[in-house]
Amino acid sequence: MFGRRSFSTVLFWMTTFCSLVVIINAFLVVPELVQNKNIPIIPNISPLLSQLAFLIPLVFIFYTFQKITIFTVRSIVFLYVLAICNVFALLFNYYTKISILNFQKEESLLLNLPTILVIIIALFLASIFNQGFQVQRENDLTI
Repeated sequence: MFGRRSFSTVLFWMTTFCSLVVIINAFLVVPELVQNKNIPIIPNISPLLSQLAFLIPLVFIFYTFQKITIFTVRSIVFLYVLAICNVFALLFNYYTKISILNFQKEESLLLNLPTILVIIIALFLASIFNQGFQVQRENDLTI
């Protein structure tokens, strides 16, 4: 699962590829949105920002999982970055769906449920990794 030539390496390259596809798509779509005044920009950028808020921190998380020691401050920080980026994406999407696309509040919350779950899981994992880091540091001091 972890280290070089592992599943983490495969996931790192897959998320890197997906991130590049989303970034290239953003570079192709955004100029057209800016030039065409008939198309609203914010509702069309919202999915791209959500995808980037999810994929880019995942790239860094899987990069740290390629190392031999996974309970590091860097992996904890990247898990918190994943949660924070997705909180901002959630707020932006919620605002966009309610104010611009005229969704109902409950409907918008249900559509954002996967993002809420990602945030909760990332915070749980950050807490678990923090405890693992503390145990690893105590063991390193004992030896």
